[in-house]
Amino acid sequence: MLSALSLSLCFLIPASVVARPSVPQLASIPANAATLAYDEERGVTIAYDVNHHILGELVESGPVLVRREAGTCANVNVDDIKRLDGFNLLTDYAKTNWGDGWAELMANPSDWPDRGANACISGDITQITLDGDPNCVTQSQSTDGTLVGANGTVALSAMQGTSSSTQVTVTEQAQIAVGASISAKFSVPLIAEVTATATTTATITNTLSTANTFTVNNQVTQSLTITSKAGQTCHLDFNVQSCNANGHGSQKMTAHGWLWFRYKNKRDGHWYWAVNMDTIIPNEDQRSAYIEFQTSTSSNTQSSYHAVCEGGPEETTPPPPPPPPSSTEPAPEPATSSPVETEPPVTETTTSTETPVTETTISTETPITQTTVTSTDVPTETAVPSTETPVPNTTDAPTETAVPTTTSTDAPVTTGTALPPTPSDCVPELRNGMTITQNGETFIVFKMVQ
Repeated sequence: MLSALSLSLCFLIPASVVARPSVPQLASIPANAATLAYDEERGVTIAYDVNHHILGELVESGPVLVRREAGTCANVNVDDIKRLDGFNLLTDYAKTNWGDGWAELMANPSDWPDRGANACISGDITQITLDGDPNCVTQSQSTDGTLVGANGTVALSAMQGTSSSTQVTVTEQAQIAVGASISAKFSVPLIAEVTATATTTATITNTLSTANTFTVNNQVTQSLTITSKAGQTCHLDFNVQSCNANGHGSQKMTAHGWLWFRYKNKRDGHWYWAVNMDTIIPNEDQRSAYIEFQTSTSSNTQSSYHAVCEGGPEETTPPPPPPPPSSTEPAPEPATSSPVETEPPVTETTTSTETPVTETTISTETPITQTTVTSTDVPTETAVPSTETPVPNTTDAPTETAVPTTTSTDAPVTTGTALPPTPSDCVPELRNGMTITQNGETFIVFKMVQ
């Protein structure tokens, strides 16, 4: 009875009506997914976290959650993954969870393009280190001359800044993604005195001895307006610095994505299992390789511009006007004619050589002009005093003056004084050439006409 009842109860609850646990439906692979399983019977991919808990199902192949910039990554194959230092971590994880005995390892299966493996540039910028100081030479150059127009201005253009060319030669290729060409950002260090470090994006090929060249052009054209004289020719003088420098660097390539294990029989209900390299190999260095390279950089820098204008029509500069008269300077006096001095007539006289001659002046009531007469080699005559009665002097009479004479002898000549007055009743009549002796001194009389 019990057994028959038990059998009847079993048929009352069919297996098809037993409720199954619900699984979230995913649009893409979650970032924290550690493993994947492909269910061939249902055509879905199941995502698990690192603790092997189900995260959800993807009905079809879809985009990955984390995208990387195009050109910075290259697909890798199984052989590339086997060269990684952390490859054994991937196989150990598979053995622990599904056992060994897999039939095949796969990378980038065609049926699941969003669940492949690649190697990407690691780091934002690839640094170039110089091998010593740059070799630079600076020269002066000039632009072509341009004629200044009638408005007195001329427009000149000049290139200013630095342009450089760098050749990158691979000296050691990375052991993953061999032969791939990837795009990287390079930082070119300062090699000119007037430039700063430049950053550019260039392509590098992961093949030994291959060379790629990239250029950095930071030169700009500037227009300068110069004001000068019409007809002149203006040009720009500037400095050109040419530099050459050698350097080296390395580019890190890091593996990301999934390594697939295809088992000979189902393991935990599935034939295909995949392991996330980013999660199972957390140490990035254990899934990376390096491209070593050398660089040769040449640069050209134009700077220090200044304008030079020359030539043109010659201009004559008029002399400056005379300065205005200063108010503090006295006005010039009007020119006056100077009286012409005339020498009085000279009359030769003779004196006695035995008598010393002395200069003297006779004082009279009218002004007397002194005149000195020098007589040489003149015979001396002695004047005889006249006995005629002296005639009183009038204003119309000529003035008689006693003039000293000089004899040819070496007798001393002294300057005398005016004759002492003589009583009028005893003054003899003075005549021209007459000699007078008084107080031991001898005088010769000359009549001077005023």
